Amino acid sequence: MAGDHEADPAWLLLTDWLCSDFQGRARLPGTPTREDVIALYESQTGWQVHNLRFSEILCAVLLSVPLLRMSSYLAMGDLSRVCAAHLDELLTEGG
Repeated sequence: MAGDHEADPAWLLLTDWLCSDFQGRARLPGTPTREDVIALYESQTGWQVHNLRFSEILCAVLLSVPLLRMSSYLAMGDLSRVCAAHLDELLTEGG
């Protein structure tokens, strides 16, 4: 294995959150829930998901680095607020 396999569902869940919850939009009909994503991932790969919360937090932190640089160099405002909002949600969910 070349890397953390749980990064795959973590990035999927992050991009889903960015396109829906973060923007105050409902998910499109048929979009799998978090539980569905985990179950499908496990059934298709044969790997059990054990540390998804860690992978989700790591994805948000990793995404914040280029967003901070873009914010600084392109004077686009604080793009990293996206990551901060997601981290806040992940860390206050009680999971």
